[in-house]
Amino acid sequence: MSRMRCVLAIVVLSAAAVQSWDVAVAVQNRLEFYSDGDKITVESNVFRNARALTYDAAHETILFIKKHTDDASICSFEMSTQKHKVLITGKDIGGFTIDPIRKLLYWTDIVERSIFWTSFKQGYKETDTKNLLIKMEDEIPGAIALDICKGYVYWTNTNLTRPTVERARFDGTEKEVLINASIQNPVSLAIDQQTKKMFWADNMGNKKYRIFSSTLDGKNRTDLISGDSGADFAPNALTISKDLMYVIDGGTHAVWEHSKYQITESLKNFGYFTEVPSGIVAKYTTEEQIQDKEECKAVMPLLHNDKIICVHGDTANGTSYSCAPGYIGERCDVSVCQNYCIQGTCSVSEEGEPSCG
Repeated sequence: MSRMRCVLAIVVLSAAAVQSWDVAVAVQNRLEFYSDGDKITVESNVFRNARALTYDAAHETILFIKKHTDDASICSFEMSTQKHKVLITGKDIGGFTIDPIRKLLYWTDIVERSIFWTSFKQGYKETDTKNLLIKMEDEIPGAIALDICKGYVYWTNTNLTRPTVERARFDGTEKEVLINASIQNPVSLAIDQQTKKMFWADNMGNKKYRIFSSTLDGKNRTDLISGDSGADFAPNALTISKDLMYVIDGGTHAVWEHSKYQITESLKNFGYFTEVPSGIVAKYTTEEQIQDKEECKAVMPLLHNDKIICVHGDTANGTSYSCAPGYIGERCDVSVCQNYCIQGTCSVSEEGEPSCG
């Protein structure tokens, strides 16, 4: 059964280790977490070729797509407990995204040519419930993203005879094409509420590529990064942080970073890898994206009402927290000693680091 393939596996890492990180990259059978030049690796066959990484800060959970022989699954990895779950299984999941405020998960199915959604208000758990949002005839939906403030679902149509970037309301109405010119193979899509922009990568083949941005209505299109020849650059995924855009380059097995504000041909190398990275996500919280945005005022109370209960530590503004030394987790309720010592007794230092004695 394919839905059993995201089972809990051996992860050689202390639960306390992945606390501070900026970018996570999926490579082969591991997740690599980066922060200020430091790297922490979580290794498990669960992560093999994981793609479309998404981060839910409220639940300290990374979600990803796991491709199987005959279908695909959306899986979750709870960082504080290191538990893995299968959430959704579909015929061929092209992409997915979450609405962390309304607790909804949206995904595209390439075979069914449809966009579905389900609720995770009761937490991340396996479900057979899928609600049809949009059924398509000619389009092949791939990457997907949300404007949680204005209530739009965005997706790439990867039908190479008529590729587009489109959007519709959360209820599936007002479907419209935003981008249908000078586009060939849109492979990744991101919405940034802070800049009110949409970003997408176009892997055009023959060593040609483009990475674009536009306003959320598809206007004011800007060519951020481009190349026509002489390079093996092949973008296959991108993610947005507070200041930067990160792009996976399948041609050179690298991750590159670029300002999300400036137009420049200069790319800064983030890192080279032995294998091609399959997924990437930046730690960019919902609150960071929507704070001080006029169009987001209606959803801010929903975010603030979803207050964190902090068992061991202090909360700030109801939506963030600082755990006391020795505790981690969404509510600071997980001891760093949990499952830490196979033999011996676990103790915690003044800095909150576990050790076995």
